[in-house]
Amino acid sequence: MNLTKTRLKLLGFLAERSEYCVTSLADEIVPRRNGWSRQSAARWGAGYIRPLEDAGLIDVNRHVDSGVGRVRITKKGLLILEQCTQQK
Repeated sequence: MNLTKTRLKLLGFLAERSEYCVTSLADEIVPRRNGWSRQSAARWGAGYIRPLEDAGLIDVNRHVDSGVGRVRITKKGLLILEQCTQQK
């Protein structure tokens, strides 16, 4: 998987938190001038986290009352983030 600047930004953001709402990631990671609609933010977040989840860098808790779920970085994700930041 290609760890783009945005993906590394997302991993760094999650490293500073315990869990974070997937639908709120869009405004934090790629804010738009006029903001995101709730549906657009949910779609962006759900789609963007999928490759990171498949690679084992994040976990998604989908057992929530509403929304896409809550995401957190894994130990593997922390290790990859540390390696990438040391290379810079």
